[in-house]
Amino acid sequence: MTFFPPTWEEGLNLLEKLKNKLSRKDKELREKPFKKAERFIKNGGAKSGVDAPVSISFSNKRKPSIRVDIEIIKGKAFVCITIFIVFIIIYLL
Repeated sequence: MTFFPPTWEEGLNLLEKLKNKLSRKDKELREKPFKKAERFIKNGGAKSGVDAPVSISFSNKRKPSIRVDIEIIKGKAFVCITIFIVFIIIYLL
């Protein structure tokens, strides 16, 4: 079985799915934390991914208990697919 780390696009899609599960009020309370999480995921893609272990929280400044968490327990996440394809080609050679 071959495992490919999730791309940054997949990470953003998962974050959007999570956001869509929230009520309008909860979305509003987490607006800035979600933006920070999106930036973290995009920056990971720009830097060839994020290696585990990572546990990071993006909090609402007025209410720190309201937050968006990202955890990478094992492996790598938020890779840029172009870099990953180059890695596969080199590996196959």
